[in-house]
Amino acid sequence: MEVNFTFFALIAFSLVVFTLMFYVPGSVLLNLFLPKSKAGTAVSFGVGIAAWALVSYFLSYLGLRHFTRLYLIVALLAYIKIRPRFPDIKSIFKTHKLLIFIILFGCFFQLLAIFPSGIKSSEGIWFFHINAYDGLYHLGLVKSLIRSFPPIEPGLSGEFVVNYHYFSNLIMADASRMFRIPDTLLVFQAFPIMISALYGLLAYKVGESFTSSKKGGLIFTFLAYFGSDIGYLTQLVFLRDLSITNLQAIDTASLLLTNPPRALSFVVLLTGLYLFLEFIKSGKIPAYLLSAIILVASLGFKVYTGILGAVIATFGALWGFFKERKASYFLVLFLVGVLGLIIYLPTNYAAGGLFWAPFAWPKHYFESTTLSALNWHLKEDFFRANGNHLRVFQIKLSYLAVFLVTVFGTRILGLLAMKSPKFKLIHKFICEISILFIFLGTFTLQKSGLFNTFNFLSVAALLLSLLSALLLSGIKVKLGQVLLALVILLSLPRPVAECFNHIKQISSRQRDSYLISNEEIQALSYIKDNTSTETTIIVPPDNRLDYYSPYIEIFSERPTFFSNRDIVESHAHDLVGRKAAYELIFSSKTKGELFSNLRANGVDLLYVKLPASKVVDFKYSEDEIVYKNDQALIVRVE
Repeated sequence: MEVNFTFFALIAFSLVVFTLMFYVPGSVLLNLFLPKSKAGTAVSFGVGIAAWALVSYFLSYLGLRHFTRLYLIVALLAYIKIRPRFPDIKSIFKTHKLLIFIILFGCFFQLLAIFPSGIKSSEGIWFFHINAYDGLYHLGLVKSLIRSFPPIEPGLSGEFVVNYHYFSNLIMADASRMFRIPDTLLVFQAFPIMISALYGLLAYKVGESFTSSKKGGLIFTFLAYFGSDIGYLTQLVFLRDLSITNLQAIDTASLLLTNPPRALSFVVLLTGLYLFLEFIKSGKIPAYLLSAIILVASLGFKVYTGILGAVIATFGALWGFFKERKASYFLVLFLVGVLGLIIYLPTNYAAGGLFWAPFAWPKHYFESTTLSALNWHLKEDFFRANGNHLRVFQIKLSYLAVFLVTVFGTRILGLLAMKSPKFKLIHKFICEISILFIFLGTFTLQKSGLFNTFNFLSVAALLLSLLSALLLSGIKVKLGQVLLALVILLSLPRPVAECFNHIKQISSRQRDSYLISNEEIQALSYIKDNTSTETTIIVPPDNRLDYYSPYIEIFSERPTFFSNRDIVESHAHDLVGRKAAYELIFSSKTKGELFSNLRANGVDLLYVKLPASKVVDFKYSEDEIVYKNDQALIVRVE
């Protein structure tokens, strides 16, 4: 939609809706499990987000989706009954000025990467950078969840989503479905505002609790927003090149919102981690139960984050048992384990798991980025061919060391947290888990997504940020101030450079910018307004944006036969038959053969972005052409 009064009014209305959907139920649940808790507003929101996702998930599978309204009404009545105190916003701004400053700037940097996409201009609707691919996929998934549950894979008509976690899309779909908020605005503007603000507030709460200091909370909040790689220094050292963004970044906190599942999973994880730290301090089973449920719920947002949540929940059961000798902790762990399986298995049963691939990601990094100019991978192949296994091993260790320092940047300091005078058993546990996730990210690959194991490194980066805050907050001498200043200075170049890149991209609308023109929108709207919901569309292979996203399906609100192929193929669908049919259709030599193949595969409409490619450049009759303008041609399959 266009930027006008209605646009901003809808964003404001969305924030009110989020308060009703998440804060109200979250406050009730916190009061139920931890009546004397001082967790605060952000934790209430986090609890409410996890709770809403779980309730909606189960009700949807039971065919009772409309009962989410009843859940909201009951939560609101319970909230009115307990009458919790509202936070004193004025005092927060007075006592947490530096925190507010960090959060505001952090939100600005994060929102700049996603907020401008999906806004209507005089030319059409622009989508920038990864939002033209992943962002449109998530919008397609939200639309699919509004229509039905379980969701149909965007771009793959008739096939359910598999090997993907869609809790983040589910709660967005519910907000749109129940309150009639435009889904595009929710995906690209409203939800990102809420997520980014909660992310910073929760980071401060967790950091303060984990390090037992406000300074630690502030440092963790800064790293949560601005933690990044130091690829520019790696390039300077090895290639004599100071280009800041040329080297691929695996994890840059300022780009978090471009991956909605990970962003919301981190919000849920930080909520569960805060409650888990409260449990460690209090030793109360209700605190463990609530934290374990929320930690395991993160499986539905992002499996890699959920694995960490499950590990933390398991540690909590062991902690409680050995400290209090109560077997009830294992009962709780068993129950949340069953919950985890119910979340994971329906869509991820064919994910295939991991396989052993030592040094795979570090080597891939050196092969596929600007560091390939070093030719380390070629030297490795040469030494292996000549049986010099010692040199091969040396090169692999070099891969690993440079890779880890480059990717994690200043956050790598977290591995030194054991030197902190504050170091306790819980800190030791978090340190060991971060090492485990680094190991999984560098020594394994995923059967269905290969290098998707980089997500382990993203989770490890968050843990290392927390451990770095512990280390830096514990150094009292002048050295600590110098080290903290270096961390800030070395962390900022990447997010600042990304910020300028976003501004340049938005203003120039060139590199990785995609316009869905008004003419295309009109053509797709014609399909939406003049065909049945069962109509299936096919798009020729020369449509680049259709290959990377389900935009035809999004704007026509009709299923497409085989679009969004880049993403669909990473979800381990059985695509052998679909690919063969698609290739057969667009290898047709005559119009009659084309129509025959389309009919045989249940396709009703052929959508062609003009000018038409040779594979569909036939002479169509007036009866066959149902719509045409300067940008699009729609042909009925006769």
